[in-house]
Amino acid sequence: MTFADFEKAWKSDQIPDKYSYKVESDYAEWEASITNLKKIEEIEEWLI
Repeated sequence: MTFADFEKAWKSDQIPDKYSYKVESDYAEWEASITNLKKIEEIEEWLI
C-alpha cells in the first residue's frame, strides 16, 4: 500500500484502531519520510 492509499483509508475511517499509538506513530513516521524524500529530491535537482 502506498502512503497516498493509506492516507485515503485513514481519512475515510477504514484503518482499524487508527488512533492507537502504533498506527498513529506509523502514520507520522511515514508522512515525515515522504516529506523528507521530497525535500531531498528538490535539493538533488538543484545540485545537478
